[in-house]
Amino acid sequence: MQKNKKLPSTLYIVPTPIGNLTDITYRAVSVLRYVDIIAAESIFYAKILLKYFLIKNRLMSLNKINEKNKTKLIIHDLKDGKSIALISNAGTPTISDPGYYLIHMCIKNQINIVPLPGPCSLITALSVSGVVANKFCYDGFLPRKKSERIAYLRSLKFENRAVVLFESSRRLIISLQDISNILDALKNSAKLIQAGANMVKLEGGLQILDTIYQLNANSIPVCGHIGLTPQSINICGSYKIQGKNKTETKRLINEAILLEQSGVKILVLECIVQNLSNIITKKLKIPTIGIGSGPHTDGQILVMHDVLGITCGKIPSFAKNFFLNNPGISEAIKLYVNETENERFPGTQHSFN
Repeated sequence: MQKNKKLPSTLYIVPTPIGNLTDITYRAVSVLRYVDIIAAESIFYAKILLKYFLIKNRLMSLNKINEKNKTKLIIHDLKDGKSIALISNAGTPTISDPGYYLIHMCIKNQINIVPLPGPCSLITALSVSGVVANKFCYDGFLPRKKSERIAYLRSLKFENRAVVLFESSRRLIISLQDISNILDALKNSAKLIQAGANMVKLEGGLQILDTIYQLNANSIPVCGHIGLTPQSINICGSYKIQGKNKTETKRLINEAILLEQSGVKILVLECIVQNLSNIITKKLKIPTIGIGSGPHTDGQILVMHDVLGITCGKIPSFAKNFFLNNPGISEAIKLYVNETENERFPGTQHSFN
């Protein structure tokens, strides 16, 4: 384009860099330099970009709040023969950014629109994701409300294409947890059931209720697990006895009741003081299985290494070596079964108060 070349009356859709300011095409810079007006999502960010490329041009704001009002002015200017560039804060305009209504009205008014190729965050991310990208769907930002987000994620359970979503940095961790709980749990649990498992076990309380609902809706039985949750030990920090204060007691009772209501068929209680495990067992209709939680649960479980006394490192205080003074492994297991069925194990020395 020549220095003073007049561009025809057109709305140009101009992608802008999504990080590095040099990630912009020569054509985009030229259009921004020679259009009559630049409609920007943010005047502040637009000025940074224009200053970098030594562009001086007339700016007007067009964002999600003022788009309908500003569209009337832009349509008027376009009909009056002016050329206008639409830019967002980063990437391609209208992709989860303002501009849809403006373009809709330009089409309605038979105004020429020229889209420029350029930066687009979703395509950039998809290109290095490692997932099959010949077919994908883009659904914008996840809903802010948890209930709406969960409902949306559930709707994806039969989606076979790659799904691209946007999320703010403030909600990213929470949303990733929801995605993992809803989608990964269902997919992985289904594989286990197909491979011959009768049930899947999930550790946790309130944070897994939605996952349990989802699994039950797909006829996948769930065993719950509260108290000490070994798979979450990096979050817990250490192997601690659970339920020693009023706050923990109230939380564990509430979690047990909610897990039963959500559809859990069996509940494992691990390293919970025996009085509390007794209270939880009496409150529930489903069976409780104890490990290091006293003799009052409906059933008991003990890791095979603990039963045989071959645990590496620190031996749990609730464990008992049934292999000691027994001639073989089968005899040790029979002794464990016998003492458990006759309520001799776990005894006082293998329980917490």
